[in-house]
Order: sequence, then structure tokens, then C-alpha cells
Amino acid sequence: MAFASAAAGIILRKYFTGKEKYFVFLSCVLTAVGLMAFITSSNLILMIAFLYIVTTLSMFTFTAFLSLPYQLIPSSLIGSSYAVINIGAFIGGIISPIIIGNLVTIAGGSFFTGFIVMAVAMVICGLTPALLKTGEKV
Repeated sequence: MAFASAAAGIILRKYFTGKEKYFVFLSCVLTAVGLMAFITSSNLILMIAFLYIVTTLSMFTFTAFLSLPYQLIPSSLIGSSYAVINIGAFIGGIISPIIIGNLVTIAGGSFFTGFIVMAVAMVICGLTPALLKTGEKV
């Protein structure tokens, strides 16, 4: 995850400067595709490869989300914006396992439904930056 985070920063600066929203969308959609490939694969080696791909792309998404406040918010408020992002991530880290666990229980012990919900959530996550107004700092 640390290597993915570092690589994401390099990729963002080199190829996606000013296009971070597109990068978030692209990495979210590829993560969703990776999740679908993970759950439909019957080959253990492929499943492990897809799991690493999903983990890497998830870190790319998180890193890109952390770069967005620099484009939208004055420097004096950056610390507060990161607090809000981290609080959201913390709450998501608590709530998402509960939701996935309940979906698995409802589905009779199958994780398939939980992974489908995660893939859909990733696509929705990728669309949310489109709602952000970029250009002039607030």
C-alpha cells in the first residue's frame, strides 16, 4: 500500500496534473472491474493478482482524493479539509465492514453480494469528484 501511494503521487504529477478528477474516476472504475474479476475467477493465482490490483488501485484513488483539497481550498484551510477527509475515511472504515457483514448474512454466507455492492460503491465514488467545482479556490 505504501508503494502504491508513492506511485500514485508520481503518476498524478507526471500524467494527471489538473485532471485528478478523471484519475479518480478511472481508478475507481478499474477497481470495480478488478473486484468483479476477483469474485468471478476460479483460479487462485488470478484471484491473488486481482486482489493486489484492487488494493493498488484503491490506494491510487485515496491518494488522488487527498490531492483535491489543494485545488479547491485556500492554504489556510487545508488542515481542516484533511480532517474532514480523514473523519470520512474513519467512519467508512467502521461502517463498511458492518454493511458487508450484514449483506453476507442476508445472502446466506456468500460474499458475492458484498463484493458486488463494493464494486457499485467504487463506481459511485468515482463519480463524486464530478460534483466538485474546480478552477478558482473557494
